This record gives sequence, C-alpha cells and structure tokens, in this order.
Amino acid sequence: HLFLVRIFLVFLFIFYNCSSSTKFKKLNRPTENFSNFYLLRPFTPALALWKFEIQVSNYKDKFDSKEIPELVKKFKMGVGDYIHLKLQKGYYKLSSPYFGDSDKIIFLDGKSEFFFHYYLFTGSYFSKTELFFQEIKKEEALEYLLEGNNMIKHELSDH
Repeated sequence: HLFLVRIFLVFLFIFYNCSSSTKFKKLNRPTENFSNFYLLRPFTPALALWKFEIQVSNYKDKFDSKEIPELVKKFKMGVGDYIHLKLQKGYYKLSSPYFGDSDKIIFLDGKSEFFFHYYLFTGSYFSKTELFFQEIKKEEALEYLLEGNNMIKHELSDH
C-alpha cells in the first residue's frame, strides 16, 4: 500500500506542476483609485496538500464590528499560490470559514501596493491548527514570488 501511495503522490505532484497555470513574471502596474493587493501562500510543509477557502470582504464606509461586510471574492489557495486583486479604497476583512478565529481587518488606501501572506501554525501534533494573515514588505513578497520561480498566479486574480 505504501508503494501505491507514493506513486499516487508522484502523479499528483506532476499533475499539479503541469497544470495550465501562470507563474509569477512581474508586479502589476498601479491603477488610479485602486490598490494592488497580493495574498501569497508560500511553500511550507504544514498542511501542504490542503487548499483552504479564503474570503475577502469589504466594509461599506468604515470598519464597524457590528456590520456584516460584503463578500468581494472567495477562492481556495494551495501552497505556492498567490492572488492579485485590484481593490478600491476601504476596509477589508480577510477570513477563512474553516478557521473561525483567523479574521484580519485591513485598510487599503486606493493607491498603493499591499502584500500579505497566510500561513498555518501548529504548536504540536495534537494541537489545533491556526491560520494567520500577516502583512509583509514588498521585498519579502518578491523573494517568495521569485524564489525558484515556483509561485503560481491564482486563476481568479485580477488582470
């Protein structure tokens, strides 16, 4: 059985790498009244085979914890994926329904670039896995995006 599992994993890896995907080439140009928002899921061993749903939601005028934000986009990201979105000025919530306590509220100014990555953290084998969204500097994002030319642009990215 171990042999069959290994063969399956090899085919899965080959299929994943041969899919019709776009590898990172360059950052998108700024667009008037829109922020370039990048969310990356760099290669990490923690739950690497699983894709988790991420939701980007927008608050109407200002952040209010009582308000239910409007869903802008939802997508699943695996390791090595990144997504680029052009978002207007405002407050946004990054969340994952699988990880209820992972919400991150961010403010986009409508004219700059913003880079975030999300990672999964497990303290031990028996502890609960947690998801964290963290803002990173442009240089760090470019290191992830260019390292080995392995980051793949998500199909729901804005052009």
